[in-house]
Amino acid sequence: VAESAYFPYAVGGALVVLSLFTLLGRRQQASATDEAPLKKGLAGLLLLAAFIWLAGSIGFLTSALWFIPAMAYLGGERRWLHIVIGTVLFDVLAYVVFHLIFSHPFPAELIFGG
Repeated sequence: VAESAYFPYAVGGALVVLSLFTLLGRRQQASATDEAPLKKGLAGLLLLAAFIWLAGSIGFLTSALWFIPAMAYLGGERRWLHIVIGTVLFDVLAYVVFHLIFSHPFPAELIFGG
């Protein structure tokens, strides 16, 4: 794994672990809230874990092309034009920030090369 791939692993792994602690803590205190059901929370964690794993093998930007729409749909967004625009904007902005501004290119990407 290239050196620049450690950041998504570290952040994503921390999010998964901390989210699991939150889910386990909430399970013990059953109360009515506006939060997503447990099944959706677990599905989101599974999507995040798959994203982290795939970011190391097919690339961060390539993985974001399926992860962002999947999470948006899981969160209730049904306007596909908004999902597509948000996904494309995320990939473009991530590329601009890391590759052009920070001069720290991503590891090789399946779709975009690198």
